[in-house]
Amino acid sequence: MGNKTFSKKYLKQALSLSNDVCVNPQLQLIVCIPAYKEDDLIGAIKSLQQNSLDNSQYEIHVLINYPKGSNADLVFQSETQLQECLEMGAKTFIKEFDLKTAGVGLARKYLMDNAAKRFYEMDKPDGIILAFDADATCVNDHIAKVLKYFKANENVEAASIYFEHDLETSHEEINKYITEYELHLRTYINWKKYLALPYAFQTIGSSMAVRAGAYTAKGGMNKRKAGEDFYFLHKFTNGQRFGEIKSTTVFPSSRLSDRVPFGTGRAILEAINQSKEINTYNPQSYLAFKSFKLEIDAIQAADTLNFANLNPTLINFVQQIKIRDIIDECLKNSSSQIAFQKRFYSRFDAFMFMKYLHFMRDQAFPNVSSLEAANHLAQLRDNRAYSNTKDALIDFRNRDRQIL
Repeated sequence: MGNKTFSKKYLKQALSLSNDVCVNPQLQLIVCIPAYKEDDLIGAIKSLQQNSLDNSQYEIHVLINYPKGSNADLVFQSETQLQECLEMGAKTFIKEFDLKTAGVGLARKYLMDNAAKRFYEMDKPDGIILAFDADATCVNDHIAKVLKYFKANENVEAASIYFEHDLETSHEEINKYITEYELHLRTYINWKKYLALPYAFQTIGSSMAVRAGAYTAKGGMNKRKAGEDFYFLHKFTNGQRFGEIKSTTVFPSSRLSDRVPFGTGRAILEAINQSKEINTYNPQSYLAFKSFKLEIDAIQAADTLNFANLNPTLINFVQQIKIRDIIDECLKNSSSQIAFQKRFYSRFDAFMFMKYLHFMRDQAFPNVSSLEAANHLAQLRDNRAYSNTKDALIDFRNRDRQIL
């Protein structure tokens, strides 16, 4: 049943928002919402509150934050939202961050660390910490459905939750770019699934959940200004304790945003400013890796890795990361082929795979349109093709939504 214990070492240095000790034995889930410069924070809270659970079973925690030196209007807006959220029944905090460290990662860390501490005080390592965003919404009963999933899957420590962007906003240009961007996200993960990589999961900050004990055991959230969700969730994906929740849906915002250096809002903003389509990784990079993976999955010794039929740019990359040393170390510490593969893909992890794709993009195979990447994969899987980006996205959504 998940991680049965807390890491007291982690809890000693964990961040806190309150000394309030939770005494309600019915509490099972805490939602964590970081909020910076948000216009519809109340809408996010209302969306979450449309559920069938008793109020004693969950809490919504909000951290309204802004960097030092923020203008008076933002400070006033933040203080006004603090009162509004409290009136909505959310446990709400407000903090001014140093400019150097301010960002969504630090805000999430405060919230999730604090939630873990509350569950520790209750001796509930299986308590659920549910991440959400202040500009997101969800289907009714979202919290109850997440809780139901974890109760039915006692071995799962963390999970990614199904999401969909709104493709029918009032701005036709935004609709075009958000369709391209979400198709990029889905083709990226589906190509990884095609390669049977163990870390083929979406990592969206508003769409993830983790058990409190496992959260502390894996070192908690990081302080990154962006991409914090990618680095956090991939701590859990190389194993049998990660899941996908497809019984509910989160709707991340489709709005433009300059609040983070990358992500949905930034991608759309840059696409509009530069009048260019949103591209994705070239299928040839995945296919080159497929040949490499076939060698790895059947390897018996480091010196038997055969470069003869591999892409020369791929060879350059794996030589730069000293692939034979990695293989040798993994073989020496593995008692079986399955154990070797698990150890190898913990070294050649999701971050390394993304570095590989960027290397291939820069050195050999430039990015292509999301539609081209989707069509190439659809041709391999189903011998089919899509006439436009939206049709491709709808089909990929349907495939991703299938509950197996």
